Order: sequence, then C-alpha cells, then structure tokens
Amino acid sequence: MPQTLAPRDLPIPSVNDVIDDYIARHHRAVEDLLDRGRFGHPGEGATGPLTPGVTLCSEGIEVEAPTQQQWDALIAWHNYCRTHGYRHDELPDTAPLPPIRPPWREIPRVIVKWKTIQDRYAQAACGQDMLF
Repeated sequence: MPQTLAPRDLPIPSVNDVIDDYIARHHRAVEDLLDRGRFGHPGEGATGPLTPGVTLCSEGIEVEAPTQQQWDALIAWHNYCRTHGYRHDELPDTAPLPPIRPPWREIPRVIVKWKTIQDRYAQAACGQDMLF
C-alpha cells in the first residue's frame, strides 16, 4: 500500500523554492537568465503532483501560491490517487468517492518579475543571498 502523507508532512513550498526547482531542471536557465535577463519561452511551464505550477510569461515567472486549505486538499487528492489510481471512471462501486480537488483557476498566483529573479541569481553568483 502506498505511503500517505498527512497535510502537515509536506509544507507548501515557498515561491523561491518553486522557482529554484524549476530553474534547476532546465539546462542553461541560469546562464540565460544572467546573460539575457530571462530564459525559455512564454507559455512554458510545469507542474507536479505535489508541486505548485509554474508558467513563464513575458513579465516573469508565474507561480501557483495555494492557500493552506487548498494545499491540504491537493495532498488528500494525491493520497487518494496513489491508493485508487487516477482513472476514477474505472473505480469499483465499493471505492470511496475521491476528495474534492480545488479547481486550478481558484488557486492564487504570484508573478515574480524577470529583473527580480535575475538580481537574486546574480547576487547568489557573487556569494550573496537575497530572498524576494
């Protein structure tokens, strides 16, 4: 049986952590960010089962910032799917109903400007650390 997570087992990742994780997964992202002030193409993005979504836009990087209640619901959804699978149309009649997952349009988003991200990475490259 898959291990389930309690809502407090996995805190909501910070905006900085989500951006750092996204940048770390893209070859040349830091180099392009420092040289050109941005990387990738508007509309690119990623999400994961327990990772807030990220979308590149012309202004910067848009990051989902779920509330604690929304995050708890996403964890409950993840736990249910790990146990029962993601194809809910094929569940046996004896399976419990899936928890309600917050609609993605209702999850708040934060846009961090390209200049802010570039400055943070430039300072980190010089040995300084800056949080936004």
